[in-house]
Amino acid sequence: NRASKILEWRDEQGPFTNRQQLKLIKGIGDKTYEQCVGFVRVVPETIPDVRSNTKNKKTGKNPKKSKIPIETEFNILDQTVIHPESYAIAEKLVLMSKLDIKDLGTLQFINRIGDFVDQQGLENLCEQLQTTKAILKQICEGLQKPPDHDIRSELSQPLFRREIMNLNDLKVGTILTGRVQNVTHFGTFVDLGVGTDGLIYSNKLTSSNPQIGDRVEVKVINVEVERKRIGLALVRLI
Repeated sequence: NRASKILEWRDEQGPFTNRQQLKLIKGIGDKTYEQCVGFVRVVPETIPDVRSNTKNKKTGKNPKKSKIPIETEFNILDQTVIHPESYAIAEKLVLMSKLDIKDLGTLQFINRIGDFVDQQGLENLCEQLQTTKAILKQICEGLQKPPDHDIRSELSQPLFRREIMNLNDLKVGTILTGRVQNVTHFGTFVDLGVGTDGLIYSNKLTSSNPQIGDRVEVKVINVEVERKRIGLALVRLI
């Protein structure tokens, strides 16, 4: 599967230095990249090792050059929950706050972002930055966490249904509870405890805007076992 291919690429080429390198992996096209990149974190501590060893670990050869223009320099936002499509907005918010993105994770940076957003108001900033509340909240969350923050440390376990253990157990119309794992412009990914995250498309969110870590009740509206895809509609926030 794609997760295995990501691990294989890392074993052969060394740690990732930029999220865009996911595009170099066979089987990860633009759509898959868009959906999975928000779950990937680049740990900067590994980068010196990468720069000192440019050869393939297994073959001893230099990595193959890609025809796709891929950014390989480390981007400090690659270690946050912020989706790459929102980087420009995040960087603009940092400038508006009169901060330097290089100070991401420091107490002064975290406090200043929070104070600035409180002073300006979410709706006002959404209008200035031409974005939605859901995306802006995710950006603010990413900018107000230490770079090494692992959201899993904050989460209690959602109430999964014991009789539903995998994709084959799911039926259209089933009501489940889960935990929001990621939020993107096209929808919200939810951990249902079946090994594959379900996706609530933006047009199925009604008036609610779940955030990462929220517990939610959802309804299954589509299941594609072979493609490992689960379509969901939000019932309510728990």
